[in-house]
Amino acid sequence: MKKIGWILKVGSIATLLATVSISLAAAAQQAKPGIIILASTSQVLLQHSAQGAAPGGIESSTTAAAIPPVNSAPVFVPRIRRGAPASRIGGATRGRTTEVTIQTLVPEIDEAALTLAAQPNLHWHLSAATPHAVNFTLLDPELIEPMVDVMIPGPFQAGFHVLSLADHKAQLESGRNYEWFVAVVPNPENRSADAVARGAISRVDDPGLASRVAKAEPSAAVGLFAGSGIWYEALDALNQRVRQSPDDLRARAQRSAMLEHVGLVLSQDR
Repeated sequence: MKKIGWILKVGSIATLLATVSISLAAAAQQAKPGIIILASTSQVLLQHSAQGAAPGGIESSTTAAAIPPVNSAPVFVPRIRRGAPASRIGGATRGRTTEVTIQTLVPEIDEAALTLAAQPNLHWHLSAATPHAVNFTLLDPELIEPMVDVMIPGPFQAGFHVLSLADHKAQLESGRNYEWFVAVVPNPENRSADAVARGAISRVDDPGLASRVAKAEPSAAVGLFAGSGIWYEALDALNQRVRQSPDDLRARAQRSAMLEHVGLVLSQDR
C-alpha cells in the first residue's frame, strides 16, 4: 500500500508541473508587444555580436534603454613599430596665467599613432572656453623649419576641435615620423604662459585595409581602423558621427570609451 501511495504522489506532482508549463506558455502568448520587441532586439544584438560585426551596425528606434553598453566601443589595437617617437605628452600648462588644459587626442603608447592619409585630420580638446589664440605647429624632425606654424585666432569653445592638414597645405610622406603641437597663447609676447600639448603621427601604407574600408558600411569603418591600429582615422570617423548626430548617445559613449581605453580621460566631453 505504501508503494501505491508513493506512485500516486509522484503522478500528482507530474500533473501539477504539466499544468504550470501550460499556464506559462499561455502567458507568453498573451505578453505585451513591447516585451516581445525588446526580446527580439536583444536576440538580434547578441547574434550581431557573435558574428563579429563592427559596432555601430544596429541602432534602436524604439527606446533609449536599448542603447548598447559602453563595452561595445571599438577596441584600439596598436601596431608594433620600433624607432618611432612616443605618441603624446599630455596637455600641460607651463605657466600660471591660464586655467585651460589642452590635449592632443592621441593614445598613450610608446610609438607614433598612425594614419593612412597624406592629409589627415588632427583632433584636440579644450577643458574650458578660451578667448585666446591657438598656435598649431607641425614638425618633421629631419627638417630645420616647421612644416606648419600658424596662429589661429580665438575664441574657442570647450570640447573637441579638429585641424585638417589639407587646410594648411601640408602632406605627410609614408614611413616618416612627425610631431605636432597645439598651444593656447594668452600672451604672444610671453610664450612661457602657454598651455601646450604634443602629439606624434606617422603615415603608413596598407592597401588591403583601405580596400576593406572602401567596401564596408560606414558604420564598420571605426572598428576596421581601430582594430588595425590606425588611430587618426578611427577617431575621425567617430567624431564625424557625433558631429552629424549630436544626440546620438551611442556614438558619444563609444568615443568616450575608446579614448579612455588608450589613457585619454577628458575633463569635459562636448
